[in-house]
Amino acid sequence: MLNYQSDKSIGTVCLCFITAVVLLSPSPAFSVVTEFSPVLSVSENYTDNYDQTEKDKQEEWYTTYEARFLMSMREKTWRAYFIYKPQYKDYREHDEDDTLEHNFSLYGDMDLSRHANIDYRFVYDDYEEGNESESSESIAHVGGTFELDKYKSLALSQTYSRLYNRIQRTGDFEEHDTNDTSVDYFHRFGRRNSWGTGFTYAFDEYDDPNADENESYNPTGFLAYWFNVRYGFDTNVSYEKTDFDLTGNEEDVWSGNVRFIRKFTRHFQTYLKYAHSYSEDDMEKHTVYNPSVGFDWNVSETSNISVGVGVLFNEYENQDDSEDAFVELDVFKQFDFSPRGDFYVSASSGYEESGDDAASLGFTVYYQAGANFTYALTRRSDLDISTAYKRNEYDEVQSDRVDNTFDVNAGLNWRPLRWMTVRMSYSYTDFDTDGAGREDYEENKGMIKVSISPWKPIRMKPADPTPAQTREAVETKIFDDR
Repeated sequence: MLNYQSDKSIGTVCLCFITAVVLLSPSPAFSVVTEFSPVLSVSENYTDNYDQTEKDKQEEWYTTYEARFLMSMREKTWRAYFIYKPQYKDYREHDEDDTLEHNFSLYGDMDLSRHANIDYRFVYDDYEEGNESESSESIAHVGGTFELDKYKSLALSQTYSRLYNRIQRTGDFEEHDTNDTSVDYFHRFGRRNSWGTGFTYAFDEYDDPNADENESYNPTGFLAYWFNVRYGFDTNVSYEKTDFDLTGNEEDVWSGNVRFIRKFTRHFQTYLKYAHSYSEDDMEKHTVYNPSVGFDWNVSETSNISVGVGVLFNEYENQDDSEDAFVELDVFKQFDFSPRGDFYVSASSGYEESGDDAASLGFTVYYQAGANFTYALTRRSDLDISTAYKRNEYDEVQSDRVDNTFDVNAGLNWRPLRWMTVRMSYSYTDFDTDGAGREDYEENKGMIKVSISPWKPIRMKPADPTPAQTREAVETKIFDDR
């Protein structure tokens, strides 16, 4: 396994500096749009369960003082954004957690040619070691897409993260490094036919011994083929080998699926699907058979509904087999009911090997659903509300637990002056698990924040229009922004 020591921070800073010099250098051929936007803010925060425990809850008040400086530079072929955000947190009861933190971000992209583009993102998130009130993530990411010709393309991606976050399996805060290196090849033949292959190398390395620490290799492939205008099929295959460092356990997972498709209109089609997976490690052999029937309704980038109904047949070597009804969802829908408001709905489900923060728990069936609503109450005030539900079922004999999480978040923004914004927010979280290694908890949090900034950014030329909300951005707001 790769081993990153103390020089990784120096390397990241150097890489950020070199990238900034290259990408922020003005081009003589085109004018550069430059903006500078400072924001100063202070917020008062409250939680009724600081340690997120089931019993012996502790209330906490803390004040956050924050400055945010954004500089953006854009030209015809490249865009670069730099953010510096220092903040100080002053806790009323937990004085040992008082911190002065610094956050640096550099991100953007560059068009190398009409057929080649690279994107990058570098984040340094400072934090106080041992402070279990906040998560942090430092990131170094570089990716690129290259059109080899009219029908072929190549995508490369390298992402390294230094994390300090609450682990799903135990609920404890842990420091760990994650890495994802991937290469994907795509080949289109015919108007709707395509095939592709990819490979991902990843690891999750903890500072302290942890059962979730692992290293994995994952080649994949897919094929989509249409016999005529109405009938076609697609198939996906995957193999993943995972080595768990602490236990020495090795897991091999082979999986694949095939769908036979009947298209009725440009946006609507039905399918028959069969999915199969087989996993084997030192303790268990597990086979999944999943026949299903469903439909896809794809109207636009903001309207996608895919629903499949079937049965999961689980066959184990060391525990009882099971047969369970299963609904496979991939839903994302925007409702434009008013020029002053947006309403998004997202839902998904599936089954897979658990992610980095619960890798040792093995196979999981997951469901998640949520919604986000924003509405402009007046010219100077707006409301946002989001709610989310997540369920993870870990059925393997060594884990055998179910986690349920329910979140509600509400916020009100008011701009009494052109240069001032007041935000009031409330959030509620209910986490429930039957796992022996983690507690249930409920938490109520509140915040009032006052920010001051210039009415308009300090700029040399007008900025581009604000892009529309992407699915990724909306789902991050629903499921991850807490």
